[in-house]
Amino acid sequence: MQWSKIKNIVILILLVVNALLLAQVGYREMESARYRRQARDEAALLLAQSGIRVDVASLPEDPGLLSMRCERDSGEEAVLAEALLGSSAEQPDGSFSGERGTVWFYSSGEFYAVFEPGAWQVETAPEATAYRVMELLEMECETVSVTETDDTVLVRMRQTWEGTPIFSCETTLTFEGGELREVRGRRLPGTPTETAGNEAMTVTSVLIRFRSAISESGYVCSEILSLTAGYEMTAVPSSSTFTLTPVWQVETDVSTFLLEEDGTLTLVTQETTGTSAELTA
Repeated sequence: MQWSKIKNIVILILLVVNALLLAQVGYREMESARYRRQARDEAALLLAQSGIRVDVASLPEDPGLLSMRCERDSGEEAVLAEALLGSSAEQPDGSFSGERGTVWFYSSGEFYAVFEPGAWQVETAPEATAYRVMELLEMECETVSVTETDDTVLVRMRQTWEGTPIFSCETTLTFEGGELREVRGRRLPGTPTETAGNEAMTVTSVLIRFRSAISESGYVCSEILSLTAGYEMTAVPSSSTFTLTPVWQVETDVSTFLLEEDGTLTLVTQETTGTSAELTA
């Protein structure tokens, strides 16, 4: 038998084997998807028995988020202060002052900036200016709300990391008389890296644990409107380390909650994070 024919036979055998392997992988994925759908349907049925509706078809995919951590970067804060203020110099109290105003960065991840009159005039919409300021602070964000009262506009922004919201990192930008007057909030103080730890709960687990948590907490609702996976940032005491733990935001017809891995259910309020009284160098 000629070598070219042997080679063609070997290639054909390899193609057949690859096709069989791909078919097996595809079958396993189909079976996994079927099991996930079945588990979600059963969880939705349990919720319905408790008087809580949920549209299974509208539920997101399991996110696969992992725990992360980051370290505060004081050098980065000096760079951000200069970008925000035009030029800046560190003061004895740990703040940074420049031609546009003053900014403080706190050990909790919170920050506060106040601007001189005329430093930040709004040329377009306040929300567009808010995004420009967030870009200068190197914060990827999404809009939470825009509230206008008389001559004051409050723009609430939530920081995200690679498109995933960090629920504990919100910022409020205050506009008065067509100018940005102050920025107050909490930010991711460094670049996060994945660590060994908890992975975000699956959607099925969220539904089951929410059913248990809502009944134990005394809160009431009749429908789950949406589920959003994200992170909760926590400062490690007596260190410059921050941890990011996967959590789920559960929006219902009555209130919005954060659900943690251990089943802890927290009611989300409309207040933004205040600043700490403690400054560190």
